[in-house]
Amino acid sequence: MRLFISVEISDELKDKIADIQKRFRDIDINLVEKGNLHFCLKFLGEVADDKLEEIKKVMTKVGEQFEPFTIHITGIGAFPNKNYVKVLFLDVKEGREAMKAIASMLGPSDKPFVPHLTLGRIRSGKGKEKLQELIKELENVEIGKMEVGEIRLIKSELTPSGPLYEEIFTTKLGS
Repeated sequence: MRLFISVEISDELKDKIADIQKRFRDIDINLVEKGNLHFCLKFLGEVADDKLEEIKKVMTKVGEQFEPFTIHITGIGAFPNKNYVKVLFLDVKEGREAMKAIASMLGPSDKPFVPHLTLGRIRSGKGKEKLQELIKELENVEIGKMEVGEIRLIKSELTPSGPLYEEIFTTKLGS
C-alpha cells in the first residue's frame, strides 16, 4: 500500500486555502482538492503490510517525544524555484523547526525536508505570466495559525479522478 505521514489542516484554514487556490484557476495547474490538503512529513511510498506495525511504533515514539506546537502558515513558494515553477505551495514560519525535527525522526530522507503545503502542480506553461504575478502578489499571504496535536498515517490510492486518502493510524503528540 502507498503511505505517507502527515499533519492535517484545520477546516477553518482549509477554507482560506481553497479561496487562495481559486485565484489560480486561469493557470494550467492541477490543484489539490480541499479535502486532501495536508502537510506531508514523510512520504513512505509502497509499503508491505508486514511493515505497518513498525511504522506505528516509530510514530508512537515520535508522539511521545514532542509536545503539541503551533504552526503559522504564511507566504507562497514554489519548487524548484519561483522562476521555474513545478509545484506551488504555502510556507510555514512558526513551527517550522518542530516539523523538521519530527520529519527527521520519522526516518532518513534522500533530500532535505522543507515544510510545505502543496497547493497544486503546474501542468504546462499556460498562464505563466499570470502565475508569476500571483506568486509576487501572494508572497506574504496570511493563512493563519493552528495547533499541531497529532500526526497521521495515511493510505493513498491513486485513481483517474485523483488520490483517495484513508487514515490508517493517528498518534497524539505529548502522549
